[in-house]
Amino acid sequence: TLDRSSAASDVYKRQLLTYDRAHKTASLTELAEEHMEQQGTEVVRTAPGSPLVLAAVAAAVASANKVHIISPWVDDKVAQALDPLLHGRKAVVISREPHDEPHRRGLEILSKHGEAHCYRHLHTKLVVGISAVVTSANLVYTSMLRNIETGVFYQDAPPALRLHAEEILASARRCDQNKPQSIG
Repeated sequence: TLDRSSAASDVYKRQLLTYDRAHKTASLTELAEEHMEQQGTEVVRTAPGSPLVLAAVAAAVASANKVHIISPWVDDKVAQALDPLLHGRKAVVISREPHDEPHRRGLEILSKHGEAHCYRHLHTKLVVGISAVVTSANLVYTSMLRNIETGVFYQDAPPALRLHAEEILASARRCDQNKPQSIG
C-alpha cells in the first residue's frame, strides 16, 4: 500500500529539492532558487497544488547557518521536506506543544538540527535566516498544498524580524514532546 505521508513528503521534496545521494546532500530546485535571487521583497501566494509559500520557507531555511522556524503547527510531512536543507545548519524551532502525532513527529524531525521550544499562545508564522518569510500558512500539509495562503519573502530579513524571532524565543520554553496536549 502507498504510505500517504511518504508520498506527500516526496511531492514536496521533488518541487523544492534535488538530491546527490552519493554525498547525502540536497540543494534547492529552480523554483526555490527563484526566491533566493529576488531583490528586496516579494509577495508569495499558494493555492491548491502550488506550494510557493513552502518554496519561500525552503529558501529562508537554506539562507543561513542558523535559522528560526516559528509556526504554531508543524507536521511531519513539511518537516521531512525541510529536513535535508537543515543538514549542517542549526534550527531554533518554536511552536505550540504537540497536539497530535504528526505535530510531535514534525518537531522531532526539526529539533534534531537544534532545539524545539514551545509557546502556548503562538500565532506567528515566521522563518528567519539571512532571508525571511512571514506567512499566514502554518507549516503543515493542508496549508502548503490545499489552502490559499499568502506571505512576504524578504531577500534580506529586516532587523525587526530577527529581533522579533529572538523575542518569541525568549517568551518560549523547551517543549515536552512526549506529552501531547489536547486542543483548546
